[in-house]
Amino acid sequence: MTPKEKAKDRRLWKTYRWTLEMYNRLGELQGWRCAGCGKHVSEKSLNLDHYHFKITLSNLTGSEFKWRAYTEIDGDSFIGQGKTQKEARLALKDVALPASVRGLLCAGRHGLGCNTKLGRIDFPDWLRTMADYLENPPARQILLDKRESS
Repeated sequence: MTPKEKAKDRRLWKTYRWTLEMYNRLGELQGWRCAGCGKHVSEKSLNLDHYHFKITLSNLTGSEFKWRAYTEIDGDSFIGQGKTQKEARLALKDVALPASVRGLLCAGRHGLGCNTKLGRIDFPDWLRTMADYLENPPARQILLDKRESS
């Protein structure tokens, strides 16, 4: 591995608990294209997209571990335990982060890439509602009513 590849491998592991090998396999699976717009990696770099999960902490009594961290991703439950809140969070991240990865999306600043556009929107139902809104905005009805009354 080159120094650049080693750095990327470390960054992927620290952020998502993924390896460069896993990233490359995902890239091959997607044909090195953005899962959103289909742009090839030669046009825009590709970033791992992941679900932003919420961590719930609870205090345990009568146990070796004092804290439990919990989250759900796509209906699967993940738990981490530790003597401190920080240990419990880290234990949870070790198991939950890899499962939070969804695919590769093109990068881009200022809202120009699919990964940036998607941002922290992790709720498909909300996205469907917003798509309906964009296709049929309520203000159109006001304009139609105005035209019909003229």
